[in-house]
Amino acid sequence: MNEEESQKQKSKENGLKIPGGGLNVTTLLLVALTGGGNWVATLQNRTEIDYSRDRVFRQVQDLHDGLEDFEKRQKQVLEGIEASLKNQAQILANQNKTMEADTKMLEQLHRFTQNLKNPEFHQ
Repeated sequence: MNEEESQKQKSKENGLKIPGGGLNVTTLLLVALTGGGNWVATLQNRTEIDYSRDRVFRQVQDLHDGLEDFEKRQKQVLEGIEASLKNQAQILANQNKTMEADTKMLEQLHRFTQNLKNPEFHQ
């Protein structure tokens, strides 16, 4: 068997030979399948990454919304405390006025009782 016949025999064993090239069909198919598999895996991975990213964005948005709700409730609580403090200040002011009036009445009562003890008052 000569060299040319041995190359033909190897080509038959390895698959069809592409004319004018050094690659055979089997190698080309394996490269195409591998590339296609990588492409599909990349698409699937990209989908998983997109899903994970969307899930993280939703979680961050939920946290942000929760923080805004917390801030609103805190503002309402502070407004309630401010209103309560104003009411207490008004109550204390009213009590102060009442005590001043009571003090004046007690002073007048004290003077009156002192006058009753005074012998000049009875004449």
